[in-house]
Amino acid sequence: MKRLIFSDLLLLSPKEKAARRLTFHPSVTVIKGPNDTGKSSVIKTIYRTLGAVPPQVHPNWEAASVRSAVRFTIDGVAYRILRDGRRYTLFDASDTKIRHFDSVTNGLSPYFATLFDFHLLLRTKKDEGQPATPAFLFLPFYVDQDIGWVKSWSSFERLGQFVSPKSDMVYYHTGVKPNAYYKAKVDLADAVRRLESLREERQVIEKVIHKIDLLLGQVSFDIDIVAYEREITELLTQCNTLRVQEETIKEEIVRLHNARMLIQSQLTVTIAAATELHKDFVFAAERLDDRVDCPTCGATYENSFSERFHMAADEDRCRELISDLQEELRKNETRISAQQKQVGELGERLCELRSTLDAKQGEVKLLDVIRSEGRKEVRGVLKNDIATLDTHIGEADGKVEKVKAEMARFTDRQHSKRITESYRSRMRSYLATLAVVGLSEQDYTKLDCTIKESGSDLPRALLAYYYSILQTIQENSSSTFCPIVIDSPKQQDQDDQNWRRILAFIRDNRPTDSQLILGLVDDLGEDLGGDVVELSDTYHALQKSEFDPVMEEMRPLLDASLAD
Repeated sequence: MKRLIFSDLLLLSPKEKAARRLTFHPSVTVIKGPNDTGKSSVIKTIYRTLGAVPPQVHPNWEAASVRSAVRFTIDGVAYRILRDGRRYTLFDASDTKIRHFDSVTNGLSPYFATLFDFHLLLRTKKDEGQPATPAFLFLPFYVDQDIGWVKSWSSFERLGQFVSPKSDMVYYHTGVKPNAYYKAKVDLADAVRRLESLREERQVIEKVIHKIDLLLGQVSFDIDIVAYEREITELLTQCNTLRVQEETIKEEIVRLHNARMLIQSQLTVTIAAATELHKDFVFAAERLDDRVDCPTCGATYENSFSERFHMAADEDRCRELISDLQEELRKNETRISAQQKQVGELGERLCELRSTLDAKQGEVKLLDVIRSEGRKEVRGVLKNDIATLDTHIGEADGKVEKVKAEMARFTDRQHSKRITESYRSRMRSYLATLAVVGLSEQDYTKLDCTIKESGSDLPRALLAYYYSILQTIQENSSSTFCPIVIDSPKQQDQDDQNWRRILAFIRDNRPTDSQLILGLVDDLGEDLGGDVVELSDTYHALQKSEFDPVMEEMRPLLDASLAD
């Protein structure tokens, strides 16, 4: 099992000219501060940077248009990921760009599947298997301050794009159905498709042989030429209509490509302008005096703070324009993809029509073959084809059975029972530690149960459940163990005795070698270990004093992200 550790987080708002850097301890980091100091916004941004969307992001934080970068390690190998609007860019340990993604579902998710060894497949509404999004990788490890203390497995939005994902996600992470199960599931789908294709091909040949036998039994070989010509004419008309539609769409694609070239040219000019403005600003700020004499006319010009400020403002406007042009380019690419998809669909329809035409023509060719080559030769060739297909079908059928046997290892009752009983044992112990006495074992029998409690007992019961699942993951998972991030665990007016129980429980029952990030208002003086990050300014999690150093570090990342 791999292990993910968060190293640091950079937050930057060019709009507010404010920023912040947070460094995470490899063991425990407590983000502490009064209400409205931005603890939850900071925590939520960690996951937004990684392609998962927590619920209820504060509108002021959204309005600030925060760009963010998270540095992390996987089994000691360092990476950094940048989020700028809808673009995610991954860098290596030396901040060299690996690649960027403009889509979470179709870009970031498949890449994360390999990076994090996260091979969970979930069923879409079209009944197709699809790699799970990053939200399902992080879901067992994050408790959101809002809905996470009311309902389990709900700390991210956009989970509904899959059909009933909860059970699959829980059984995957807890090791009941690990990576090997889902890899075998993909192999099974491929093997079944192969087997069905071979069987369909065999049925087609059998129908041809049957038709030949019927035709050979007749005295003469007859065909309705008029009806045949009418069918051919109709098929050709349909082909011509589709070709006209195809040409129209291709012309639109050409127009979109021209538009893309124009946007890319504008991007190049704007990026060059931003670069030159930055160089001018650095030159004016660091290398020129406050008064500059013109070598040509002898006039004296002011190199004032105001002039340099306008340079910096022009540079920021250029960078905002770059982001806008990048978004326009992304929309253009989406339209190109849609048009190309239509061309592909028309191409498939044309292929179907051509196949039908070939089949119609084949009916006439079949007569020629039978008359010229003889009855026995035609039937013999087709029989040989069936014999070959039967061999391939037998091999494919064996592959299907082999993969089914592999999957059966993970649906074995003893395997599931061992994991479930271990989970229940921890749940009983943790509920007792947290003084939750009203929840019966029937309420948490299944790994994917819904915790039904009320009042101040509900947050403590959920905490016991989350930690029971985390320990089960630690023992059995085949994927990546992620940092445990718990936001605002003091819910439902816990008294001091229960609050102290919660703090001690979180500290003392943390899985071995796991990283914990904890958002708190107060800690009753408990020593939770690790580091404490203090947030004290109401509505100002980002600081103007940190803007310049953070901007200096993030500028190369932002520039690399914009470059295609």
